[in-house]
Amino acid sequence: MNNQKVIKPQDGFQVQFLSSQADIVIGGGAAGAGKTFAELLEPLRHKDVSGFNAIFFRRTTVQIRNPGGLWDESSEMYPHFQASSNSQ
Repeated sequence: MNNQKVIKPQDGFQVQFLSSQADIVIGGGAAGAGKTFAELLEPLRHKDVSGFNAIFFRRTTVQIRNPGGLWDESSEMYPHFQASSNSQ
């Protein structure tokens, strides 16, 4: 049995968001539409660029630190790509 975890964008919004060649992409939608997951995947394309960093903004810290929020998602996802989250 293969226990390898597959992390990839879903067809639709996530693929379109991540396929854009624009410098700035604005995406919206209801809760659970996959916006945060796509936002976390996007900087991974630059993870091998020396000195690359990314920063994510939310209206409140609660939106980042709540269980299952941005911090939990990045801490779960990034180690699979030899990348890391940093709280500084």
